Amino acid sequence: MLQELQAEFRAHARAVTQDEIDFYRKNGWVHLKALIPEAEAAAILREIDRQRGGGRPGFAHGDMFSAMWENVPDPSRQSPALRAFTHGRELGDAAAALQGGAVRYWRDEVLLKMPADRRGGETPWHQDHPYTAFDRSGRPQFWIALMDIPPERGSLVFLSGSHKSGVLGRAFHDDSDAMKNRIASVRAEYPQSPPLHLRPGDATVHDGMTIHSAPPNVTSDPRWAYVVQFFVADALYNGAPSPVIEGLGLEVNMPFSDERFPIVGWPPNARA
Repeated sequence: MLQELQAEFRAHARAVTQDEIDFYRKNGWVHLKALIPEAEAAAILREIDRQRGGGRPGFAHGDMFSAMWENVPDPSRQSPALRAFTHGRELGDAAAALQGGAVRYWRDEVLLKMPADRRGGETPWHQDHPYTAFDRSGRPQFWIALMDIPPERGSLVFLSGSHKSGVLGRAFHDDSDAMKNRIASVRAEYPQSPPLHLRPGDATVHDGMTIHSAPPNVTSDPRWAYVVQFFVADALYNGAPSPVIEGLGLEVNMPFSDERFPIVGWPPNARA
């Protein structure tokens, strides 16, 4: 079985184009059509569903986040086949090309958004960077569709250019009027991306500073998305707690040298 899985989704991520790189750096997000073959997306979904138990409740971040989606954290730790994909040169180099510098692997997870009548409601506008353990920005996140995801199933929506707006704050934890006014202000300042329809194997990539949201899943089917996250290779640990680094003994103001965070991608012509 494992050999079959490895054969089905050995790193087949295509290279990104210069147009896609330019779009990403200007807007803070990009839609990568057919990043991986549809058959590979199906194989990943089968392996994820096997780990999940084919119907058991998913693992959750906590009460706040489980109200929006179920989470299967770090499935590549349990699957050499998934590890080969998430740590593979093709996906890593695509991340590095978009970022414009070497990147380390951070983590992978599944975000399973249930239908709206089963807690799959709207994901509020937010940035991801305020919740991270990095001292600098630069965090391309690949959000890979494992099924057909039209807008009504909850594909992501971005504020184009908002990755240049500065740190918004921890919007999930701050319901103050000041935060609400800040979000309203940036929504007025930056154009909203059009509704996106992702086919299996398509991906969106967004920077950790890009402000984004997702509408409710108003279909009758769950939304399966596989998220693989990278970060700039020279980032230092800022001391913030994170379940990803718990127990690793990382030192504040030092690089992420643990073997869990290898450099997996280099920009074009940078490999030795």
